[in-house]
Amino acid sequence: RLLAATIVKQPDLVLTSAVARSTAVRTVGEVLSCDCDVKIRGSVAEALVQDQFDVLVDYTSARSAFENVRLAVGGGVHVVVGSSGIPADQFEVIDAEAKARGVGVLHGNFAITAVLAQVFAACAARYVKSWEIIEYAHDDKIDAISGTARELASRLADNGPPHHAIGPD
Repeated sequence: RLLAATIVKQPDLVLTSAVARSTAVRTVGEVLSCDCDVKIRGSVAEALVQDQFDVLVDYTSARSAFENVRLAVGGGVHVVVGSSGIPADQFEVIDAEAKARGVGVLHGNFAITAVLAQVFAACAARYVKSWEIIEYAHDDKIDAISGTARELASRLADNGPPHHAIGPD
C-alpha cells in the first residue's frame, strides 16, 4: 500500500496497474482513499493481460517473486525486484530471460544503509585483505543466507579471497 500511495503522489510517475489478492476488483482509490481509479488485479498474470505498464515493481516474497518476474519479463516488461530470498540460480534464469527479451531487471537491497555498507566494504576490501561476513537473523528467515550477504560476498571476492593470518598462541 505504501508503494502504490507513493507512486500516486509522484508528478512524474503514473500508476496504471496494481496487484493484491486481498483487494482484487476494488480500485486503488477505494483502498487508499485517494483519487485513483486503477483496478486492482488478483495476480501479475491478470495485470499483464488487462493493463499496460512499462515496469513491474515486485515486493512480494521469494515464493512468488520468481514466477512474477518471469511472467513480466516474458511480456516484455522491465522489473524492479524488492523481494528477498530469490536464490542465485533463479536470478541466473531471470538474467538470461531478461537479456533474451531485451528488458531490464533490477534487484537488491534498496535500504540506503545496506547499499552504503556494501560500497564502503568493497572499497575497504581493496586495502584490507582479511575480511569475513557474519550475518545474524532469526531461525525462520526464508532467505538465510540473505541475498544481501551473498551480494556482499561477491563484491568482496572481486578483490580476491580473504587472507586470514592466525597469530601464535
